[in-house]
Amino acid sequence: LRREDALRRLRGAIDTFYGRRFEYVCAQYVTATESCRWCGRWWGKVPVIGDDGEKLRDEQGKVVTENADVDLVAEVYRGDMIAVLMGECKFSRRMCGIPEFRELERRAGMAKMGGENIEYMMFSREGFRSDLLDFAEERPDLRIRLVSMDDIRAWASGAAR
Repeated sequence: LRREDALRRLRGAIDTFYGRRFEYVCAQYVTATESCRWCGRWWGKVPVIGDDGEKLRDEQGKVVTENADVDLVAEVYRGDMIAVLMGECKFSRRMCGIPEFRELERRAGMAKMGGENIEYMMFSREGFRSDLLDFAEERPDLRIRLVSMDDIRAWASGAAR
């Protein structure tokens, strides 16, 4: 087995390994920078949405589902209130934009129990495209926090002292 072939075979496992470690670091960041009641993740089955925005159905009319997850879910104190923080941790080699936020928003909608005070936090290894940066700034009502590797490095260097 050549070295290149071995690396190609292991790439998926390596990416999964580092992606999970990144999620762990993001959870540490949240518990260190927020007043958390608890912090974890969510996964479950969600309906598959078609291009028309409607739930896809099979031949028998049953809603088609897929497994989905929210990388980071935390209850955080906001004064006398509790907010539910929904986070996505992207360790990919692409910058995150509005489509990644919309996917988090969709999954968070499936995960919440109803009526919670929702906030969003997106972590990205490669940073954020201008469309998402502008959108987050223009829509403060959505409470979107974007956390870059520079933010994590600054926190980690301060936490190490």
